[in-house]
Amino acid sequence: MITIKEVSNNKEKVLLSHFLQHHHNMDINQSIDHCRYMIVMDSEHILGYAAFEIQSTILHINELFIMPIERGHGLGDGLLRSTLNLANQQGVEWALINHHQVYHAFYKHVGLQMLEAIEHIPEFVKSYHHTNDYHRDLLICIPKFFQKKCKSHGSNI
Repeated sequence: MITIKEVSNNKEKVLLSHFLQHHHNMDINQSIDHCRYMIVMDSEHILGYAAFEIQSTILHINELFIMPIERGHGLGDGLLRSTLNLANQQGVEWALINHHQVYHAFYKHVGLQMLEAIEHIPEFVKSYHHTNDYHRDLLICIPKFFQKKCKSHGSNI
């Protein structure tokens, strides 16, 4: 059975630390406490994660990752939706996602838009987004995102 949930206990933190060390060559002693994590798991193994922060009115997803062998089964869509839903339940309406070129097809598939393509960027997003390097991030209005149907089949992540 696949579950998607926020990391909330020491056992999950240890599993995530080992996962990050093995799949991203991160130092096992590096703290994972600098942001929050949503994980996708089967009964025993992490299949992917989202690293994120919620700062007042904006959800910032630093990374969204699904194991390459697990991509194309809707896990990325489920992970993204779960992370956005968590923020939405806390009253957050906007999300920024760091763009990684390898996931471009997935982002397009689920209907995300590059920040640089948005004609009128909300002022609070501009003030949060400290640089004007808009070609690297995607912006989502969370309530509008949830008005769309799920697009889990045939995605790349």
